[in-house]
Amino acid sequence: MSEAVDRVPVSLGSFLFLLLFVPFIVLGPKILGVGNTFLTLGLMVSFLLLIFLGITKVNPSYLQHVDWKLGFFSFPMFITAFGFHGVLPSLYSYVGSKKKLKKAILMGTSLTFLIYLSWQLMVMGIVPLEGEKGLLQTLQLDQTAITPLIHFLQSPILKVLSQIFYFTALTTSFLGVGLGLIDFLLDSFKIKQKKINRLLMAFLIYLPALWVAESSLRVFYLSLKYGGGISCLYLLVFLPILFYYKQKKAFP
Repeated sequence: MSEAVDRVPVSLGSFLFLLLFVPFIVLGPKILGVGNTFLTLGLMVSFLLLIFLGITKVNPSYLQHVDWKLGFFSFPMFITAFGFHGVLPSLYSYVGSKKKLKKAILMGTSLTFLIYLSWQLMVMGIVPLEGEKGLLQTLQLDQTAITPLIHFLQSPILKVLSQIFYFTALTTSFLGVGLGLIDFLLDSFKIKQKKINRLLMAFLIYLPALWVAESSLRVFYLSLKYGGGISCLYLLVFLPILFYYKQKKAFP
């Protein structure tokens, strides 16, 4: 099955992915929540099994490499990884109370951080930095970390688990960000929250993104670098603080 998936062209796979999951975003948070629950369950099960089986293959010497200069350039990626602010209005309409929203934020960010940390330690502890199939070569070839990880694991079970984890992690992120983005744009342009409007907005967002992504994965990395470093810093850090103080003055 894994080999069959690998043979699917990227363009076709991307199109099928959008065709399958965009309807969840269009139908709104209630329907999306059901699908997201099953995906999150698959993510957690595959992740725990992957860590449990793969931890024995971690080479501690790989984790001793330190380069603070290069580490600075990961800051935009770090901001983007925790850039959930845009989905908060949609999440509030789903949970229905400020108390539940705060609980969801606290639990969600804490659990996400632990997953990110464990995943980073596992990838960096199994895949060497340099050499053939190393992390540096993977970056130069515009590949994701899952490609060298599968190569060095040399285990059919771990390969399947890593692919399930990668797919569910990507999809749950896609659904959450997509929901928040569409709701944000509809509110910004004062467009009614109708399913046909959500569908049209999805076309305007994802068809150009699909075309750009087809050109090169490097475009995605550059978008994270500059978008995360400049735009996300403003949208996800400074703007919410300004909103908070403005609301605090208006409603002391």
